[in-house]
Amino acid sequence: MKKIIFLTLLICLFASFHVDDEFQTGSLAPDFSAVTMNGDAFRLSEHRGSIVFIDFWASWCLPCRKQNVKLLKIQEKYRLLARRSGLRVIFINISLDTNKDLWRNAVLKDELNTKRQICDAKGWDSEIVKAYKVKKVPTSFLVGTDGKIIAKDIWENKLDETIDALYKQLSN
Repeated sequence: MKKIIFLTLLICLFASFHVDDEFQTGSLAPDFSAVTMNGDAFRLSEHRGSIVFIDFWASWCLPCRKQNVKLLKIQEKYRLLARRSGLRVIFINISLDTNKDLWRNAVLKDELNTKRQICDAKGWDSEIVKAYKVKKVPTSFLVGTDGKIIAKDIWENKLDETIDALYKQLSN
């Protein structure tokens, strides 16, 4: 019994010294390349100069699927603004699915833009997932025009407000 208590205390002691391994605001977003659902090559670093929203999701994740519907409205708003301003907001969705058929069906059912859908079917073992230290889905990163992370896990109104602020800042 004393050994169990000692081990528990030891674990708690080490846990209190845990270093946060998440990215901080201002960190350079890890570059990655992948093939999209349409078969196109995508490389994050080729989109410097644009605002990039990276969404990690999965077809089996109900909160992710609900978020997809809300993101569609935001995407449409910035697609129209980009036509007028020239400043692009790119939405890239990276699925943690291990079954590509389930992923494709979810993309089609949620009416997502197939142009920027990525799934390597490796789930949590995906190199992109590991590079971004994703621990849960949904997880998102907003990357600025300089390639640095502006925010993590912002959704809906907060995402819209942040992108609006970036538009205003970059317009001046």
